[in-house]
Amino acid sequence: MLLLLTKTTLLLAVVLLLGRLLRRASAARRAALYTAGLLGLAALPILHLVAPPLISVPLPTEPLQPAPILVQAQPQPVPLVAKQPVPTTTSTPSLRPAPAAEFIALSEPTPLPPPAPFPWEGLGMVFLASGSVLCLLRLVFGLIGLQQLVRQSQPAPAAVRDEVVALAQRLRLARVPQVRIAGESLALASPLTFGWWRGVVLLPESSLADDAALRVALLHELVHLHRRDWLVLLLARASAALWWFHPLVHLLVRQLRAELEAACDDRVLRSGVQAPDYAGYLVSFARTASGGKS
Repeated sequence: MLLLLTKTTLLLAVVLLLGRLLRRASAARRAALYTAGLLGLAALPILHLVAPPLISVPLPTEPLQPAPILVQAQPQPVPLVAKQPVPTTTSTPSLRPAPAAEFIALSEPTPLPPPAPFPWEGLGMVFLASGSVLCLLRLVFGLIGLQQLVRQSQPAPAAVRDEVVALAQRLRLARVPQVRIAGESLALASPLTFGWWRGVVLLPESSLADDAALRVALLHELVHLHRRDWLVLLLARASAALWWFHPLVHLLVRQLRAELEAACDDRVLRSGVQAPDYAGYLVSFARTASGGKS
């Protein structure tokens, strides 16, 4: 476990350092780097169990004993024994065996086995696995909550759907996403995009007040769908759930989220929207979504 933790820390440190070195590169490239790091983080436990170690050094299970020194034995003289005359008597020998000498075998006492060590490593694995299960359950409940928001929302007006179709064709999306409007009771503060097959764009009801800001916000969300950012973040959160106890994992997920947003903003600006207008639209949209509060 300690070796696996060391490998994980080394991988995270290398990915974060490369992200710092690539600060002059595009946000899309940094996002791709962080995504690859998180995918490698998820595959690292499997590789640790399956791949053989590069260098295998067998450890001795018993203490080494010095080799015995062989000494050549000296021949001993054989004593001469005088021949005894063979008895000629025909008497029947006694059937009772001669009394044999009694011997008591003295053996060394059997050593008691050492006490079993306390299973600290096993308890640590159970603790870490329990935390991962809880984080994964939280992720599953979040997905269920998104489905509930969709069921409680309303279909978007026809004008908004037509705008989404036009933007989807412009971005060459394979499938036009579903657009829903969340009422004020759902307390949705900003647009929300999720799904990887068709995708769903969920807008707060207050976003319908400004058409220009709404169009820019729709373009921003459709770019997220085109880049598959929601699927990337889902995989990132799943990796973070497996390594929930490591602070560098959460730092990497935050960096990935920020780079995905920056890459999406770059794509919107390349589509023809001016930077000052884009910033003004976002501020106006945020102020409208928050109920007029700056």
